[in-house]
Amino acid sequence: MSNQVPQPQPPADRDDEWVAVVIALGALAGLLGWTVFQSPWLQDAQPRLQSRQLTEQENLPTKPRGESPTPPPLESLRNQAEVQRQSLPTGKGPDDSGGEGTAATDESSPLAITNASEPQPEPRSPQQSLTVPAPSVPLSENGADSTSTPLTPPLVFSDLPSDYWAKPYIDALTTRGILAGFPDGTFGPDQAMTRAELAAQLANAFELPIRSDAPSAFVDIPANYWATGGIQKAVMTGFMKGYPNAVFQPEQTVPRVQVIAAIAAGLQLQPADTVALSQYQDQAEIPGWAQEKIAAAIAAGIITSQSNQTELRPNQPATRAEVAAMLYRALIYLGELPAE
Repeated sequence: MSNQVPQPQPPADRDDEWVAVVIALGALAGLLGWTVFQSPWLQDAQPRLQSRQLTEQENLPTKPRGESPTPPPLESLRNQAEVQRQSLPTGKGPDDSGGEGTAATDESSPLAITNASEPQPEPRSPQQSLTVPAPSVPLSENGADSTSTPLTPPLVFSDLPSDYWAKPYIDALTTRGILAGFPDGTFGPDQAMTRAELAAQLANAFELPIRSDAPSAFVDIPANYWATGGIQKAVMTGFMKGYPNAVFQPEQTVPRVQVIAAIAAGLQLQPADTVALSQYQDQAEIPGWAQEKIAAAIAAGIITSQSNQTELRPNQPATRAEVAAMLYRALIYLGELPAE
């Protein structure tokens, strides 16, 4: 005899009850919807809603016919392009070094939008280098610097005849603003040169580096003296020196030997063999401290050796014409004037 216990069976009519409930709810919902749509209040509200929509459409701004729609601003398109560019994958550079690459774009894509008014730089390869030419100074036909002081017509002096031996030198220097005459229109070519005049002409003739600090004020040169600036420059560039006790003696005449020695010292001419001094009959009158400087000036062409010139006259006062000739030849030595 079996010991199995019979299981209770669910009532068979439970599914039929759920079906009946669903049908009843559907019928009730249909009845409620029909009642609402057939109500007088809803029928009156529909015309009012349609009238309100028509009024809002009439108040909207209208555009003339044929007008194209306003395109989005360029800045907006650029922003969109930037967002799309950031979303694109990046690759390696052309050298495969792992650097960030650039995605290729089509001209029709937003990434290719550019402003036509802005010039676009030409691409340059990484290996391309920029060659800068070395600066150069234009030279004249004789090799002199053409950027020097502009030339002006030579000054005309009442005491300088056209056949005077030093007139070519004086004219060449006055055209460059190196020399000037006196207020009365004379030059005084045979007049003895003073130390103040020599310092002023040396300062005008040569633009050389400063070699010493500004000198102490000379006790015999007032602050408003006409040649104060020239004297200071001549001393600072190594052409001239003062005397002991801070004395310069600006009105003292200058011997020829001191003029030659001053030019040689300022140009830093290398000492030369004093055998060149033997051509002068007055060689013994040349001070020992100046012999090498005068020999260097002869080697540099500042003093010309002529067959008929047998005396140097070192201790005689130098004239303004003689100093002009020496300055001219010194500028030839520096390459700033053409050779004679």
